Amino acid sequence: MSARNKLMLSIGILIALIITVLSVLAYRQINDSSTRDYRNNLSNESFLIAKAVEGKVESYFVSLESLSAALAVEQGRVVIDDRAIELLVNNKERMKVLNFFVGMPDGTTYDVSNKGEIPQFNAKQKQREWFIKGMSGTDRTVTNPFMGTTGDLTMAIVIPLKQHGQVIAVIGMSLKMSDITDYVNELSSKSNLFVAREDGFLMAAR
Repeated sequence: MSARNKLMLSIGILIALIITVLSVLAYRQINDSSTRDYRNNLSNESFLIAKAVEGKVESYFVSLESLSAALAVEQGRVVIDDRAIELLVNNKERMKVLNFFVGMPDGTTYDVSNKGEIPQFNAKQKQREWFIKGMSGTDRTVTNPFMGTTGDLTMAIVIPLKQHGQVIAVIGMSLKMSDITDYVNELSSKSNLFVAREDGFLMAAR
C-alpha cells in the first residue's frame, strides 16, 4: 500500500472515530436530559397529585366542621332530631360518601343509613378507633381501614365536637377506600402511583 493510501486510510479511520465519539457523547447528553426531564415532570406531577388529594381530604374535614357548627346543643348534649338527621343526610349527599354519623359520649351513634340511632350498636363498647380518638379530643382523625357493613373496605374521618373544652360528641363520615383511588385516577393516567399518610399508611394505589 502506498504512503498516500495509508495516509487516506488513517484519516478515514480518525474521522470515523471522531464521529463515533461525538455520537456517543450526543446520545448520552440527550439521554441524560430526557431522564432529567422525566424525573422533573414526575416530581412535579406527584407534588400536584399530593396537593390535590390533600385538598380533597381537607374538604372532608371542612364539611364536618361546618356540620359541627350547625348542630344544636342543649345542656351540654347534641340534639338529635329531624333537623339534625336532615343535616347529616344533606352532607352525605353533597360529599358523596357512604355515611355521616354522630357518636355520643355513651357510645350511642346516629347515622344517615338508619335515619336515627344505629340499633344494637355501641361505639364505646366496641372500642371503635374513630370513637376512641374522637372522644380523646384529637382534632382530626383518619382511621385505619375496616370492613364496613356494606362489604366495602372503609375508613372513617372524624372530628370532636367540644363545648367549654369538653368533648360532647364525635362527628364523622365514612367513605370507601376506593373513593381516594378513583379520585387519583381522575388526576392522572399513570400507573404505579401511591398515596400515603404521614405515618406511611397507604391510602390509595394505582
